[in-house]
Amino acid sequence: MPIREVFSEAFPAAVTTGTSLTDIVEIDASALKRISADIAVATEALDAFEIQVRVAGTGTYRTLKSTAAHFTAPSGVLLECSGDLTVLASGSNGQFLMDCAGYESVRIQASSAAGTGVVTAMFGKYAE
Repeated sequence: MPIREVFSEAFPAAVTTGTSLTDIVEIDASALKRISADIAVATEALDAFEIQVRVAGTGTYRTLKSTAAHFTAPSGVLLECSGDLTVLASGSNGQFLMDCAGYESVRIQASSAAGTGVVTAMFGKYAE
């Protein structure tokens, strides 16, 4: 059966990031095959970006992707990426596409290089 888009979801309320990892969004992935994301950095460049996954609601998140190499040479469940998301500059956007089959949820975290920043995320969710 071909993959079809279920819906796209914007999280228009911008998230303020600090110099430690901040939750950008947590996505229920239990019925999904793939997630595509567009991350917009409005102010203050990022110095960290993590994709974390959880296999069950009572489990803990584990970091799946977090280094420059993870994003510049996507592999495994990270199918495509626009570049190094760990150093997105102020005023820039980054995108990724990942396979999330088998995960209960996906969480995105980021931190700013200095001071506080603003990050907005939009996601496309795909199921079979």
